[in-house]
Formats: sequence, structure tokens, C-alpha cells
Amino acid sequence: MSSVSLPLFRALGVESRKYRRTMALWLAILAPALIVLLNFCIFYFRGEHIVDVAAGDFAWRKYGMMNIQPSINLLFPLYIVLLSVWFFQIEHQSQTWKHLWVLPVRRSTQFLAKVLLFLGFVAGSLLIFLLLIYASGWVLMQVRPELGFDNTVGVLMIAKAVLYMLCASVGIIALQFWFSMRWKSLMAPLSIGMAGIISALLLSSWEHIAWHPYSTLVMSIVRMANADAPMDVNPLVYSGVLAIGVFFLAFWEGSRRALRG
Repeated sequence: MSSVSLPLFRALGVESRKYRRTMALWLAILAPALIVLLNFCIFYFRGEHIVDVAAGDFAWRKYGMMNIQPSINLLFPLYIVLLSVWFFQIEHQSQTWKHLWVLPVRRSTQFLAKVLLFLGFVAGSLLIFLLLIYASGWVLMQVRPELGFDNTVGVLMIAKAVLYMLCASVGIIALQFWFSMRWKSLMAPLSIGMAGIISALLLSSWEHIAWHPYSTLVMSIVRMANADAPMDVNPLVYSGVLAIGVFFLAFWEGSRRALRG
């Protein structure tokens, strides 16, 4: 193991132990479970009004989009905002930022460990989301066979959409990571995040909405459904480039702030 990777793995181990039994961990697990549970109940009790098999509807496609559509429009961005706030409360409440920056470990290593762990929280939550969609769909196949879940059309589409959600969200993740790291107050990152989400919804019909950083989730699903959809910028590429720039800016600004005291 290289001299670079060993300190990083150690830093990741230290960071991960901090978040056991924290609100951030519970949020990463319970948020996707709640969404899928609600849609499972809707399909179980009202599925025949949603899926018209005779008209050519596909149960997996309908069920997948019922879980994914509200998530990309509101719930998943809101989840990222809330997760970022809870993620940094450990450092803010215990006033340990300055202590972390003066430890005999590279600041870049400590910062990278936090970034990777936060991305791991989001990716893990989306994996739970995907697995719960498949598991609950299988249960519906057993208890409501008339809905047509035995037809697998749409199964791969669900996994592709969740992958797009992850890739398209890294820009929002970077922004909220920086805001929550920068300000001790809960209200500042919450307010900025909510303003970003709401403004993206209100400006959804704007011809240049693809440049809005909080619209990348919706735009990515539009691009997935129609690769030829006219857009100013590819939302996946834009989100990735934005994330790299913001993470570098967050590290630079955080280091300077720590040195100033």
C-alpha cells in the first residue's frame, strides 16, 4: 500500500467512526426507505388505478418513475441539503475544525476523506433506494400479480435513472458540502439550499435552466429519456466540472480560514 493511500484509509476510518449512531447516518438509511414505503402502499392499495395493463402500461416503469420523479424534483436535493447540515454538526458543535487542520496529517488528506465519506453516504443511500425499489416491486409481484410486475420492461431503466441521479447530483453535493462546512449556523446552508431548490423549480420553463446548478437532476433524467433534447450544456458533465471546482474552492477557503484563526 502506498504512502499516499495509507493515511487516506486511516483518515477515512477515523471519519467513519464519528458518524456511527448519528442523525446523518439514520437520514441516509431512513429517507429512501420512507419514499419507497409510501409508493409501495399506494401501489398495493391503488395499483389498478395506476397501471392499465390492457392499455400497454408497464408496472416496473410506472413504479420506478413514481419513486424517482418526486425524488429528482424535490426530495433528493432536499435530502442532500439536510444530510450536509447534519454531516458537519459534529465538527461545528465540538469546535474541532482548527484541531483537525493542525493534526500531523495532510489537510488535503483530511479534506479528501470527508469528501469521500460524504459521497459514500449519498451513494449508499441511493443504493438502498434502488434495492428497496426492486425488493418492494418483487413483493408487489407476489401479492398483486394482476398489476403485471412479471413483465420486466423498465427494470433496467430504474437502475440507469438512479445512476444518473448520483452523477448529476455531485455539483449540488459539492455546493452544500462547502456551505455546511463554511457556516456553523444551520440556517445559512439550509436557506441557500432551499433557495436553490425552489428557484430551480420556479425557473423550470426557462430556456437556459440547464445552467442552474440545482436543476441538474431533472435535466439529467430529461437527457436520459431523450438524448437529443436541446440543452445549453450536458447536465452530467456540468455537474462533474462544477463539483471539482467547488471542492477545490472549499479546501482552499477552509485552509485559509483555519490559518487566520
